[in-house]
Amino acid sequence: MMKPLLFIVFLLCSMLRLGAAENRIAVVQTFSADSDSVYVHVALPADTAAQSQVAPAPSRENVKLVAAILAFPFPFGMIGLHRIYLGTKPWVPIVYLCTLGGCFGVLPFIDFVVILIQDEEGLKQYQNNDKVFMWVK
Repeated sequence: MMKPLLFIVFLLCSMLRLGAAENRIAVVQTFSADSDSVYVHVALPADTAAQSQVAPAPSRENVKLVAAILAFPFPFGMIGLHRIYLGTKPWVPIVYLCTLGGCFGVLPFIDFVVILIQDEEGLKQYQNNDKVFMWVK
């Protein structure tokens, strides 16, 4: 049961990242026919027809809020979902997993605090950051 849940969360973060990067919003719906099955339906708007109906990209404050929620150590920060959302190399979340959540949750907690205290301009330095310690210059 945990693997489908993690897959759905990863898919949602990837779609949010894609939507913010391309100024499009992805629609994700989950259906559960029974307790053992999870189905995911993903639909992207058409290039020309839906452009006028698509909501604008999320504001910096929304990006900050979502990143802070994902950085909170339990349960998402331990697996590095905030780093996936902000953009990083694929090996950084693997480091979070291999170190049991970044030294038992210490690293995601520091990331959580740093994301909360940054302003809009300060948050840009953490986007597409390939360092394990994203706050070290």
